[in-house]
Formats: sequence, structure tokens, C-alpha cells
Amino acid sequence: MLDLSLRIFTIVLLLARSIYWLIMGITAKKAKLPTKIGFSLRAEISRLISWAFSLIIFLQLGNVLTFLPIPGSLLILQVIGVLVCVVGTGICFWARYELGTNWTHAADYQIKKGHILVASGIYRYIRHPIYLGLTLSWIGAEMVVGSYLCVSLFALFLVFYIQGKREENNFLRSSFADEYHAYMKHTKMLIPFVL
Repeated sequence: MLDLSLRIFTIVLLLARSIYWLIMGITAKKAKLPTKIGFSLRAEISRLISWAFSLIIFLQLGNVLTFLPIPGSLLILQVIGVLVCVVGTGICFWARYELGTNWTHAADYQIKKGHILVASGIYRYIRHPIYLGLTLSWIGAEMVVGSYLCVSLFALFLVFYIQGKREENNFLRSSFADEYHAYMKHTKMLIPFVL
């Protein structure tokens, strides 16, 4: 019974994040127009992978799919997983709130018209908190379902590190120039005080 409660709680948590993401994304697009408008195959593939990954996690939480199950998963692993998911989701909510209308989906790979550099709130500590939050929430969800995928998802830190570096090198540093260089000097990329 506790297993089911933890799974349902995690589903509700991830659904709340998805709904908040959707609402905030629509609000951000209406408030500040993108600089590049049109179809991008790279962007659409990135969105598709993200949605497919989320769907797989939801199916696992609903006990419809099982991937690499940890034999005799412990309740403590599930409880820790819920806590990790709560922390990750909380980071995502906080980061999206701080960005407000300055948010752009990573797949769109651009700065918007009227975009400002956000360096307050959680952005005082890390430059890419959404990547950290997503990684933690997905790792936590995999711990809740008792899957060895929770270990392999630590590789997302590398994927998000590369993505963050690409964003910084391709448009953040040039768009915000000296302001971004100063920001980089006193703020870590993904893990506060570490990386």
C-alpha cells in the first residue's frame, strides 16, 4: 500500500511540474516573442525525446512498464527517491518562477526579444538550475519505481553540462557580454559551490 502511495505522490508531483511548465511556457511566449520563428527539426526531436522520456517514467510509476528492476527493492530506496524527486521538482519550480517570461525551451536554442539575464534567486547559486532539477526529479522517480535506471541517469549531468556549455558559448556570452562573464566567475554551472 505504501508503494502505491509513493508512486501516486510522485506521479502527482511530476504532473504538477508538467502543467506548470506548460502554463508558464505559454505565458512566456505571449509576453516575449522568440527571435527565431519557424520549424526546427533539432528542436522538435529534442521535445519529442523529452516527452517520450517523461511518458516512460509515468508508465513505470503506473506499473505498466518495468525497466531494469532492482530485485527486492527496499522501501527506503523509494522514500529517498520521493525526497530526491521533491527536491528536483522544487528546484524546477523555483527556477521557472525566477525566469518568468525570460524562459525559452532549451530546444529552441535562442534569446528572446527583450530578454534579460536572470541572476537572482536560485540563479545566484547555479547558472542552469532547471537541468539540475530535471535530473534529480527523474533520478528520484526511477528510485521510486526501483529501477537501475536511477544510476544511469546520473549521465544526464554530463548531457546537461554539454547542453549548458553550448548555450553559454553560442549565445549567452555574446548576448550578455561582460555581464555574463562576471556572472560565470561567481556562479557555478550545475551544482552549487562544486561544478
